[in-house]
Amino acid sequence: MDERGDGVSVSPRRVTKKQRIGGERSLYSLRVRYRSGLRVSDAAFVRLCLDNRDLRLIRTPQKKLLVMPPAGSDSSMRNLKICYQLAHWNYATDLGVVFESSGGFTLPNGLIQAPDASWILTARWEEVPRPLRLKFAPIVPDFVVELLSPSDSRPEVRERLLHFLTQGTRLGWLLDPRSGEVEVHRPGRSQEILVGPMTLSGERRPAWIRPRPARYPVRLTTCPTTSKVTA
Repeated sequence: MDERGDGVSVSPRRVTKKQRIGGERSLYSLRVRYRSGLRVSDAAFVRLCLDNRDLRLIRTPQKKLLVMPPAGSDSSMRNLKICYQLAHWNYATDLGVVFESSGGFTLPNGLIQAPDASWILTARWEEVPRPLRLKFAPIVPDFVVELLSPSDSRPEVRERLLHFLTQGTRLGWLLDPRSGEVEVHRPGRSQEILVGPMTLSGERRPAWIRPRPARYPVRLTTCPTTSKVTA
């Protein structure tokens, strides 16, 4: 298919000998605009993701395909710091599971998207059948972080974050390294903007988090994470 007038181009990709080990199959490279207008089913979206691992793909509630390029080196470095700090906190408390930017989720409204970093309570994650965990798990993260990259529009990133908040996420952060600002979003409350904070903490332990014994001595005073704002 080649519809360049609509910003859509799908062209054959040469299959190497190593790629044929798993069996003969046709691979296609996907070239589309960010808002392509293409609509994809669940199965087609999974196949597109498998065949285009170098792209970040989103499926909207209307089943439209959104395509974004891979993160730049600087953004990747900053995002790794965020994920590391969240994972470090979670390892100490053993309260949930942490996901990085390639971990996509299927929300109740049909949106399939991977936030830059996310966290889910262990009890909720264990309720998801294992076969569904191997795909885009049908669960809404409790905590979501989005990092604004140089190629991003802040309103568009905010919109992606709010998709999670409207579907059940309890706390969301939008980090803007250029301005040093952090947007804090909570359901049913106005957004809070922090300017140049040296550290960033989550809520005091809310009722929806029940403490577990830590794996090593640690004093947990905030939740879901306390981290230096190095992004």
